Amino acid sequence: MKSSKPVLNFTAYLASPHPVTKESDSQVVYLKGQAPAHAQRRDTDHMKRFNTQRLHPEYFDASGHIIQKKQVIYGNEMDGKGTFFEACLLPTHKGGQLSISDNQITARNCSEVTLMLYAATSYNGPRKSPSKEGKNPHQAIMNYRRISEGETYKELKRQHTTDYQALFNRVSFDLPANKQQKELPTDERLKRFKDEEDQALIAQLFQFGRYLMIAGSRGEGQPLNLQGLWNDQILPPWNSGYTLNINLEMNYWPAEVTNLSECHQPLFKLIEEIADKGKDLARDMYGLNGWAIHHNISIWREAYPSDGFVYWFFWNMSGPWLCNHLWEHYLFTKDANFLKKYYPILKGAATFCSEWLVENSKGELVTPVSTSPENAYLMGDHTPASVCEGSTMDIAIIRSLFSNTIQAAEILQTDMDFRSELIKKRNKLKKYQIGSKGQLLEWDKEYKESEPQHRHVSHLFGLYPGCDITDSTPEVFKAARKSLDDRGNKTTGWSMAWKISLWSRLYDSSNAYEALSNLINYIDPHMKAENRGGLYRNLLNALPFQIDGNFGATAGIAEMLLQSHKGNIHLLPALPPTWKEGNIKGLKARGGFTVDMEWKEGKITVANITSPYEQTVEIVYNNSIKKTHFNAGERKKISF
Repeated sequence: MKSSKPVLNFTAYLASPHPVTKESDSQVVYLKGQAPAHAQRRDTDHMKRFNTQRLHPEYFDASGHIIQKKQVIYGNEMDGKGTFFEACLLPTHKGGQLSISDNQITARNCSEVTLMLYAATSYNGPRKSPSKEGKNPHQAIMNYRRISEGETYKELKRQHTTDYQALFNRVSFDLPANKQQKELPTDERLKRFKDEEDQALIAQLFQFGRYLMIAGSRGEGQPLNLQGLWNDQILPPWNSGYTLNINLEMNYWPAEVTNLSECHQPLFKLIEEIADKGKDLARDMYGLNGWAIHHNISIWREAYPSDGFVYWFFWNMSGPWLCNHLWEHYLFTKDANFLKKYYPILKGAATFCSEWLVENSKGELVTPVSTSPENAYLMGDHTPASVCEGSTMDIAIIRSLFSNTIQAAEILQTDMDFRSELIKKRNKLKKYQIGSKGQLLEWDKEYKESEPQHRHVSHLFGLYPGCDITDSTPEVFKAARKSLDDRGNKTTGWSMAWKISLWSRLYDSSNAYEALSNLINYIDPHMKAENRGGLYRNLLNALPFQIDGNFGATAGIAEMLLQSHKGNIHLLPALPPTWKEGNIKGLKARGGFTVDMEWKEGKITVANITSPYEQTVEIVYNNSIKKTHFNAGERKKISF
């Protein structure tokens, strides 16, 4: 988009009730609004001037297109092969004139200009050929157009705002704000963060993660990948794929706790699709029942190992890990119909793991061929290696899967024999091992580490996002802390985000805040950064951009304020000393509880908890425990 004058000022209000951008040059102020509609595959851009000057925007495009009745159609269908696409750009205006020529749309003397972009492809799921069995993209965008035909930008914006606010406004989070800091551009606030406390920027980062999830994970669409959902590059980093040994899972860590349960749905659809593809993999590659996949997939849901080094490509615990999201959704919602629908997927993953396990020399059950994602150890001759028998992460994930499937079968009163078998095998799983330095071992035995501060902390899965390493297992809890301390808090962005939650589970507010502070590190996109992460000027995680760091940060901040993985509701378990006062409303705890809190001088002043069901729960704050009964729909003020 081109204007006749350069932009002198630009302001974006992304996490506000009305997401808009404001631009100005020397003579005119433009209000630019965007109204995406996830259900109609439509994006609307609107420009409006606020003085007597007129708009003269020009839109240029070098691609091939067809001009049809004041609209521009873009499409591609090469020899009837591959995935076809079509997009329709429909410009409208008030006042002045608008024209479409060979490669541009030109508006002259207009007071308002609106561009509506509709897009669709022939993709029809991972099992169908997009060229032979694909959807008709032209028919799809014409249907989308008919739905919104005749609607003004004002009406489209109203629909978008209503849809957006219904999700975003569920949670509010306030930390003390310095007015002068809030008036600074975001990049300046990032640059000053190390030297100037800017707690409001942390609250903004938290809400930015929720904003990104609302924008990118809705309905029947694709789930968020390594770079979100959209990309402007033909070959983006990691092909904008799905990496399942941490990144995809991290994308959805904040979904339930930050009250965006609906945004979890695209991931559940993906799990259905990979479970279907994974049955073939389990049978043909392993000769086992159930289903399994490996560490990297695309929209085609490939189940087999990708190429590359054994450090990462041979890892078949992705399915069991993703099943944890199904169980967590049930815990947060208590939706029995959901559990009944997805129980066969839990059972299928548990069946594969049950048959994959073998006994080691001690009679313990372990995975026969195992890695710890993307990490390596040193053998006696200092040669790096990565394959072992029963890595800590493998066993922790299987233990979690077995426990969840056992509970699901009990709730649904089904598969009692299978449930009993899983209980026996869970009890025989290899226990956590503690090394000579008091650390939690990552491999089947103690080796010299090839990279002591490696970005992955896979052996701490049981601490977070799992829940079997707690203060009720003090020796393992202490060993997990030692391992986390050895890894350090300065690393890639997504790894620091993970460590926020890990330190929070250890109730270590200082280290949790240090990891968060290290993440809030300004990264200049034009400069080569050190081997550590941070944030670009727009708060997106870097370097390079991986959106999981944003979602991990949001989840980590929530974990500092509220935990419920032990079956209780723990208020402010890792509140940093710097957050002396603040409030948060709308967080969710397992059991469906909604939690609102205010605090001053680091102590809770108000805690209101609402339960959708009749149930009893222990509420924990500092060293106090209150066993509290709720009637269905009851809201209670909790005092300590």
